[in-house]
Amino acid sequence: MTIVYLLADDAPRKLLYAGGNTGVYSMPFSASELLGVKAVPEWSHTAICDGRHRRVARQSFATIKSLGSRCCLVRGEEQPESAGSPLSSREGGETTMKPVFGIAHPGSMWRLIPRMAPTLAVTALALLGSERLSTAATTLIVNNAHPSASNSNPGTEALPLLTIQAAANRATPGTTIHVREGVYNEMVSVSKHGHRGAMISFVVDGDDHVVIDSPSYACFNLAGASYIKIHGFEMTGAYGGEGTEVAHGGGIRAYPKNENGYGAKECVFANNVIHDNDAGIWVVLSHKNYITNNVIFNSNEASIRIKRGDYNRIKNNLTFNNGLGEAWGITFYGSVGTKVVHNTVYEPTGGGVYIYEGTSNLNGALPGTPGFCVPSEGSVVKNNILVVGGAGSGNSAPLVIGSSTTTDRAPKLDQIYGPINNEYTHNLFFNQGEPELVVSWGDFNEQSTFPYYGMLCLAELQAKSPGYGASSIAGDPMFVDPEDGDFPLAPGSPAQGTGVGGRDMGADLSKLPSFDPAGSSDAGR
Repeated sequence: MTIVYLLADDAPRKLLYAGGNTGVYSMPFSASELLGVKAVPEWSHTAICDGRHRRVARQSFATIKSLGSRCCLVRGEEQPESAGSPLSSREGGETTMKPVFGIAHPGSMWRLIPRMAPTLAVTALALLGSERLSTAATTLIVNNAHPSASNSNPGTEALPLLTIQAAANRATPGTTIHVREGVYNEMVSVSKHGHRGAMISFVVDGDDHVVIDSPSYACFNLAGASYIKIHGFEMTGAYGGEGTEVAHGGGIRAYPKNENGYGAKECVFANNVIHDNDAGIWVVLSHKNYITNNVIFNSNEASIRIKRGDYNRIKNNLTFNNGLGEAWGITFYGSVGTKVVHNTVYEPTGGGVYIYEGTSNLNGALPGTPGFCVPSEGSVVKNNILVVGGAGSGNSAPLVIGSSTTTDRAPKLDQIYGPINNEYTHNLFFNQGEPELVVSWGDFNEQSTFPYYGMLCLAELQAKSPGYGASSIAGDPMFVDPEDGDFPLAPGSPAQGTGVGGRDMGADLSKLPSFDPAGSSDAGR
């Protein structure tokens, strides 16, 4: 038999390989066990798959080899098949460490430590730190202004790549793509996987100002991508809809390759200026992403729109003048565990934060059917400043809560999904058209269909459920000059010092990239 040692993100493991496709089992081990291990139990062990434990009875080694980029093959050694034998074979009294398998597949994290003495094996693990292997970092330079730029170049400062797409195609876990100053007329498509601790990063450095002016429906188009970082860009020109391949475009767009896939997982979208696109950030079936320190304005629809994506964090963004065609603000629906925290939102109409029902629900999809959008349970909307314009009841509200997310929704929904446990606290709400009405209880489209629909004042929201609207304020936040894109709080603002922990509500503007509300930015600075 063969013992194959693995290192994964969460814990080291060892696999017992019985040969051929007869069976593979695994169990925990420690570094000292490289010198010898007691007998391995035969059943109910755990294989490693993408850093998670998955219960198996039998697996072929070919399956183990393809388990994912976060598993690391450390070394193998021969194990005599007789019961009670030590795991290492012996030749002339010396333990022999025999390499058994090589690299599993290109771009993976599998690594084989070749023939070495036992003490060296333990030393190697200690040098790796926390019994973990990591992917070697790679740097690629993109500079379309360089006279020698070419996509056949190695991607160095002296011989940079011409397009961001070429760098994206070459990226492996741990690659950082540095994009130098210039305007790039391209849609960058990303379907790669980094991993925790070795993301694939697209970054703008120092004083460089990089604009992606898309000729298509996205500036960055993610499809089945994970652990991707996009930092410091200005993005513009991305539109979907009539005459294009997609219904919705966006500066950053993530959409699954197929109905069983996902758009983006565990990605970071930070410090970007995103303007004059269909949507700012529009993601579908995208989970555990971190959207922070962005400035988003002049979108045709939502600044940030999440459809059926769970546990996303939206923190410290400034959004204004969005929803020019479709009146959305920061919008999420069918999305569990969303956190919208410390954002400043200033929109002409529609919702500041909009927990939407989903078109399928509005078109008659019933609870329990595949098309029905699961309510956005376990979500947090906290420490935001939410301002909307517009006039006339039912046209605008700083906070819009669709009926599947209200506490007096249809009893059948309670039976299927259980109680709603969302949090709306420490926010400042200001409806410029009707200052006393701060919440739409039920989606705007439900005014004639949802029996409990209503525009609520803050006291009425607070009466709907314990904690709703707690420590919140209804009133003008007193921005310096919002019409000119100037959003610091003027002295005496009610948002000063009234957030959690005595902080100001809304975004910390000092963490945001500079921008010109007319359409240009210093996103990378």
